[in-house]
Amino acid sequence: MFEKFTDRTRKIMALANRIAHRNGTRIIGDLEILLALLEEGRGVGADVLRRLGIDTKKMFSELIGKPSAFAWLRPMRRFPQTPEAKKIIETAMRGSDELGHSYVGSEHFLLAMTMNPSSTTGRALLERNITEARVREMLAEVLAARH
Repeated sequence: MFEKFTDRTRKIMALANRIAHRNGTRIIGDLEILLALLEEGRGVGADVLRRLGIDTKKMFSELIGKPSAFAWLRPMRRFPQTPEAKKIIETAMRGSDELGHSYVGSEHFLLAMTMNPSSTTGRALLERNITEARVREMLAEVLAARH
């Protein structure tokens, strides 16, 4: 399932696991994936957000919860994913295919998050005027500039 994930996307999923541990949630939800995308900060998804006027470090600090008292411990295992997180992953994979990409990158995660405005991440992005249409437009610009 994850064979099309880029190294950066795999790193985002590992960061999402660490964030779930730090926050004491012990489950990877859509918010943990967004926070991981912001914390990683170097992918196309983060670049799109910056070009749309988002300070990714500020957004991360606004969305992050208070760390758990056990945050200093290393996670012992992979945490399960919520249905919302699974939906983001599945939508990102479909979106990658629809765009004709041979990989799933952070930009596909970001796009998937905007496609469900009632989710936690969808609302967080919408509050910052980050819509599917704006992400698609900026994504086209970013990818054109990189090629």
